[in-house]
Amino acid sequence: MNNGTLDTSFGNMGVFSNPKPYTSIHLYSNGKLLTREAYSAYTSRVKRLNTDGSTDTTFGTSADYNVDFSNSGCFPAPCIESPRVQLSNNNNSDTFFILASDGYYMGGRGVVMLKNETGTTGFTISPVYVPSVYGGTGIHVGTGAGKIFKSSDGNYFVGGGVYKINNNSGVSHSEGTKAFVNKYFSQGVLNSSFNFTAPQGSSSGSNAGVDYYMDAQDSIYTLAVDNGYSTGASLYYYRIYKTDKFGNVDPYFGNTTFSGYLNVSAALSSITGYKTNFQRMFIQPDGKILLIGNATYIINSTTTQDKEIILARFNTNGTLDNTFGTNGYVKYDIDPTANETFIDAGTNSDMTEIYVSANLTNPTTYSFIKTAIVKFNSNSTVLSTKEASPIQQDLLFYPNPVKDVLQFNTEGKVTIYDMNGKLVLSKDDVDGKKGINVSELIRGNYLIQVKNTKETYSSKFIKN
Repeated sequence: MNNGTLDTSFGNMGVFSNPKPYTSIHLYSNGKLLTREAYSAYTSRVKRLNTDGSTDTTFGTSADYNVDFSNSGCFPAPCIESPRVQLSNNNNSDTFFILASDGYYMGGRGVVMLKNETGTTGFTISPVYVPSVYGGTGIHVGTGAGKIFKSSDGNYFVGGGVYKINNNSGVSHSEGTKAFVNKYFSQGVLNSSFNFTAPQGSSSGSNAGVDYYMDAQDSIYTLAVDNGYSTGASLYYYRIYKTDKFGNVDPYFGNTTFSGYLNVSAALSSITGYKTNFQRMFIQPDGKILLIGNATYIINSTTTQDKEIILARFNTNGTLDNTFGTNGYVKYDIDPTANETFIDAGTNSDMTEIYVSANLTNPTTYSFIKTAIVKFNSNSTVLSTKEASPIQQDLLFYPNPVKDVLQFNTEGKVTIYDMNGKLVLSKDDVDGKKGINVSELIRGNYLIQVKNTKETYSSKFIKN
C-alpha cells in the first residue's frame, strides 16, 4: 500500500460529501465514522456513518438515526458552546464524548460530557482545570477542552489550553495561552497529583494546545504552539512534548538534548508558497509522527486562505519521512474552485487508513458549500512491543523523594543528570534491589536512566 495515496474505493473516488457542515469526525475500530453536524443554531446532531459514507441505521433512537443535543439556555450550567464529539481510546463503542466551552463562565471554561447512543449523559467534567497561578484584577481565566483519553487504569486524561482575558482596557482581549494536560478519575473527579503545562505558549492568544495523543504506554504527546506567527514555512512554531502517565516530561524525547520536546517546524523551512497550519497529530506504532491540517496562503497582513489540506509525516528526530507522499508530505486539493478549511481527522488502529474532513466554502462570498471526507492510504510499520517501546518510564524508583539510597526493580548502567542536563553520577552494573547511593547529591530534582541489554528506563526523582 502506497504512503499518502488517495483511496479511490471510498465514496466518490476517495471523497465523500455532505451538504451539512461536519465539525467532528472520529473513526471506530471497524472503520465506521462518528460525526457531528451543525444541524441548527441551537442543535448539534451526532451521526454514525458506514465505511462507504452512508448513514448507519443502527445508531441513535430517532427516525433519522442520530442523537441530537441542544443548548437552549445556560441554567443550570454547563452552557454548551462550540461542541465537538470524540471517541476515547479503550472506551465502549456505544458511548462518545462531547467536548465544548462552558459559556456560563466569563471567557469560557472547558467542559467534557460522556454520552451514549440514546443521548443519556454519563459523567460531566465542568469546568476543566482552572490554574490558581493566573488571574488578577480585571483578568479572567478561560480554558478549552481539546481531547480526552481513557488510560489503562480506567481514569481519563484531558488535554486543552488555558488562556487569560484582560478586561482592564474596557475591551476584552486574549493575552496568551498555554497547553495543559490533566487527569481525572473514572467519574470525572480531578486527580490533583497529575498536571502538565507546556513551558512555552502562544503570545497571540490563539489556542496553544493544538492536539493530543496517548500511546499504548499511557504516555501523552502534546502538539503545542510556541510563540506567535512564524516568518518561516509554518504558520505557527510547533513543539511536541511527551509526558509519562505520571506527568513527567520525557527528557530523552525530542531533537534538543534534555528538552523533552520535538521541534517540527524547521523540517518544512524549504516551503515558500504557503504556510503549514497543523491541527491534528497521530503517533504511529513505529514512533513516526503524522500531522494533518491546512496549507494556508497569506493574502495580506489580515487575510489568509485555506486552499488545500496537508498531511506530513515526521521521523522521531523531527525530520520529514521521505517515504511518505512527496518528500515527506501530501498536499491535496479537494476542489480547486473552493477554500478548504480543515475540520478533523481520524485513523484506524494501525494507521494504514487516514480520514480527513474539511468544510468547503466559496472563496469570494465565504458561504458554505459542503463538507468533504477524504480517505488516504498509508503503510505504518508495526513493530513488536519490545521494539516499539525501547524507553519505558513506568519502572518504580523508590523511595521518592530519597535521602540516601535510590532503589529500583531491575539492573544495569545508571546515569543521573541534573535538570540542566549535566551528568552528576554514573555507575555500571548496578543491582537495583541494592540501589545506588545518591547521598552526595545536593537537594533538588534529577533525571535517572537505567540501561541494560534489553531495555532503557528513565524517570525523575527528588533528592532531599
